[in-house]
Amino acid sequence: MTPRPATNLRRRGTIFIAAMWVLVALVGLVLVMSRWARVESKASANRLAEAQAAFAERAGEQYVLYQVASTGADAAFTSQAIPAQVPVGEGFFWVTRPDREGDNLQDFGVDDEGGKININTASSTMLLMLPGMTPDVAAAIVDWRDTDDNPQPYGAESDYYGSLPSPYRAKNAPFETVEELLLVKGVTPELLYGMDANHNGILDEEEMAAGGMASSFNAGNDTSRGWLPFLSTTGPGNAAQQGQQQLTNVNGNNLQPVLDVLRGALDANRATEVGNRIPGGRPFRNMVDFYVKSGMKAEEFALVADKLTVQGGAANNGRVNVNTAPREVLRCLTGLEDSDAVALVAARENGVDTTNVAWVADAIDKTKAVNIGDQITARSYRYSADVLGVSADGRAYRRVRIYVDATQSTPTIVARRDLTDLGWSIGWDVRQQLRSGAGIDSGSAMMVSR
Repeated sequence: MTPRPATNLRRRGTIFIAAMWVLVALVGLVLVMSRWARVESKASANRLAEAQAAFAERAGEQYVLYQVASTGADAAFTSQAIPAQVPVGEGFFWVTRPDREGDNLQDFGVDDEGGKININTASSTMLLMLPGMTPDVAAAIVDWRDTDDNPQPYGAESDYYGSLPSPYRAKNAPFETVEELLLVKGVTPELLYGMDANHNGILDEEEMAAGGMASSFNAGNDTSRGWLPFLSTTGPGNAAQQGQQQLTNVNGNNLQPVLDVLRGALDANRATEVGNRIPGGRPFRNMVDFYVKSGMKAEEFALVADKLTVQGGAANNGRVNVNTAPREVLRCLTGLEDSDAVALVAARENGVDTTNVAWVADAIDKTKAVNIGDQITARSYRYSADVLGVSADGRAYRRVRIYVDATQSTPTIVARRDLTDLGWSIGWDVRQQLRSGAGIDSGSAMMVSR
């Protein structure tokens, strides 16, 4: 048998080795392409999830605007329950706020900025009633917002801030955000946020564990949630911006316009009886004072409350909406004790007429009610909401806090802050259900702590 030439054998060996290398290259290319396809598939799914979450969050903003537009100046709607989650497209959104009664309960709905302490108008006395507040910090807050550079006793102005390692000047102008308080001498993240790491006004299990807490805190004397849920930079807003009719001044020199208002609402004898008490009660400090001294019944006062005013009263932005303020805010009103705050909340829950402030004089001591008459209102035009939009599969979420101004005929969002980087703001079980494809249990998200 004639042997094959060595050159043919070498050629075949070379071809075989080359083929093997080509095969290896092809296999590697397939693996690379397969991995690239998987990565691209996941990236596409992530982009889709991000788009769904962003769409859901924006839908939540429109939902809030609709809620505000439907109610006008009556902030009572903020106490009404809304669905825990609202489906939109293939995603969902939640509108959340701090619960007024429990630190580990999730609450859903729009928050009334008028039911908070306005740090741009609150006196040092009011600020001192906040849990953990000290005289030097209260004075420094007032110094930061006032127009001069002269520090109050225990306060701080530009001389102090200029001596810091990273110097800056006192603003000497109103606060634009509550978080701006962190620039003020003595204000720490612990005071402002407490242990609420994600700033949603709720203490979940991880936050309480990090703070060494075994159970819920006592809202009356603890700072675990910090000041953030109870402070605002705007207040209720000014009703005059709504273009209301000219109100009649009960302290005016001419009594006849006041009598005309009374006769238009009450029968002739009752209008005369109330009108006879007015000269002896002047000057009225506020409308609560007028209600008490006039001897009117609550249902009678309700008929004229929107037609009368006391000239020279405090601007609405400096007041607190007594219909929506939590206990932590109510006890900051001048002269009130914690028991008074509890009584006011109880009266609201018992269904009193909250269309005006007369009910306050029937819920607590009348002298105390008159003393806070310049600090309270029954109307609000400024709201906020924490909106969380989530994709259908729970892969992406977007969280935004918005601030709505309703002083015009069409409510508008005047400020928006992205809080996504602060983390998930409702129960983790919700996201786990979405990621597992199990959908959302209607009872989910009601409690962060389990």
